Amino acid sequence: MARKMWWFEKVKRNLYPVVAEAKNKEGKTARAIFAEQHEELKE
Repeated sequence: MARKMWWFEKVKRNLYPVVAEAKNKEGKTARAIFAEQHEELKE
């Protein structure tokens, strides 16, 4: 999980802030999707 978080933050630093906080057609940001997909690993 730590490696995935590191990768997520590294990619985010290379994006423009507007793109990093953009929402998809369901209204979710990349961070929200990442959190949903990795919920079980967090525990």
